[in-house]
Amino acid sequence: MRAAELGANVLTLEQHHRVGGSANTAGGSISGTGFRAQIAAGIEDSPEKFYEDFVAMGGEENMNTEIAMVHAQRSGEAIDWLEDYVGVEMSDQVDTGGYLTMNTNRVTYSASGASSGGGLYFVNALMDKLQGFIDQGTAQLALEAMVTDLVLDENKDVLGVVVDGLEIKAPSVIIATGGYGYSEKWLKEFNFTNITSNDPPTAIGSGYDFARAAGAAFDNMNYSSCYGGSVPVSGFQASLRANINYPGAVWVDQAGLRMFSEPDATSMDKRTVWRTAKDNIVYVVVAENMIKDDAPLFTGMMSNSAPFTTQEKLVELEDQGYVFKAGSIQALAEMLKMPELVQTMETYNKDVAAGKDSVFGREKDLAAFEGPVYAVYTVPYLMMTAGGPRINGEAALVREDGSVVQNVYIAGEIIGSANIAGHNTIGGIGHGLCATWGRIAAENAVKNAGK
Repeated sequence: MRAAELGANVLTLEQHHRVGGSANTAGGSISGTGFRAQIAAGIEDSPEKFYEDFVAMGGEENMNTEIAMVHAQRSGEAIDWLEDYVGVEMSDQVDTGGYLTMNTNRVTYSASGASSGGGLYFVNALMDKLQGFIDQGTAQLALEAMVTDLVLDENKDVLGVVVDGLEIKAPSVIIATGGYGYSEKWLKEFNFTNITSNDPPTAIGSGYDFARAAGAAFDNMNYSSCYGGSVPVSGFQASLRANINYPGAVWVDQAGLRMFSEPDATSMDKRTVWRTAKDNIVYVVVAENMIKDDAPLFTGMMSNSAPFTTQEKLVELEDQGYVFKAGSIQALAEMLKMPELVQTMETYNKDVAAGKDSVFGREKDLAAFEGPVYAVYTVPYLMMTAGGPRINGEAALVREDGSVVQNVYIAGEIIGSANIAGHNTIGGIGHGLCATWGRIAAENAVKNAGK
């Protein structure tokens, strides 16, 4: 979009039957500093303060400090551009977002707010604007056009792309393929032993393959945020999750050891538990006396929206090998070969009787385990990846030796939120990567093309 705005002739190649990728189901949040709604709300902010939050929350040692500062400096203007030029209908709400709380309110929303589907406001407005350039003859959009490779010269600089065996040469190429959240290959190479994905099936990591072929360095690939409680009944595709906050439930690893004060865990704490557990396997353990008809233990994800009761699902999952039921903790420990579970639960039940968790300080939802007990096998599920190929402040790919891969630029989730914000999750970073770096990549691609 920005490249067409600047006068370039643009060919957009989209592997799917529609554009937008994850944005089609994402919420509508986006973050920045110095944008009009923030100023109107009387919020004092600056790029320096935004950068300081990155450092404080995510660790400067984890960041690409050059692009973190560029992001802080240019994120606000990208939000105003979306509203003023692209025509995105925006809310005037400004807050701290739904993840880790920043020191300053700098998260705003499309008109539909933070709920799932709010990202469509960005996608639809961008498509309407792009259609104007298509009608003018200065832009083309090819759907279901799968780029399979880059065209590289002897120095591994980029000369174009390959689609269906056809080489398409171009003076500049922008890779905006999204993350690798639907690629078991990439996820298991860097991040997880067991994982399910809530990403769209277009997030296959092809842009990472292209960047690797061009010799790019990669940063923060060993860090990936995730969510806990997926029951992998559909294999890699996440479709069912356990309520990991079920009243009374405890979490144990494969040895039978608890890992956290369950009700007190923040969103980041929960991700850390599932990300760092051995083999990424965590059992959610509940007793028969805790299960209530009006409190579902399971909910569907993605295409799994059929209603069910907890007891029906427990029986079904027991048959499938994802729920384990026993008449006692001792029997459950023997069934799952958990050497520490009996001692863990003896200590826990004594603490419940005393009214205070001696291991993690839990005080909420303390309930003794009585009657039959259930252990639900869960693994993490993913919605966004956090590492990516190294770039400089112009969005150009960078190799390990510091040299720049010529003629190619990066935008969107593929940049990796951790490379900008460190090891944390902040509200609005996903759409911020797309808007801010889409503009930066386009501006430098157009300049490189001599326009």
